[in-house]
Amino acid sequence: MTLSNATIIQTRDDSFISSGSATSITLNNQLYRVDEQNQVIYYINNLVLFWGLIFLL
Repeated sequence: MTLSNATIIQTRDDSFISSGSATSITLNNQLYRVDEQNQVIYYINNLVLFWGLIFLL
């Protein structure tokens, strides 16, 4: 499972977007952090997209 957060700061002339994410797994009812290198912000056709919750099955 990947959970993410985004911080967006907007002024009159600029916008700043940052995010953090972590991939975790549950093994024997214990949660373990596996990775912190997931991409959750995408720039496509002049759009900034934030995908903040991904379940990996």
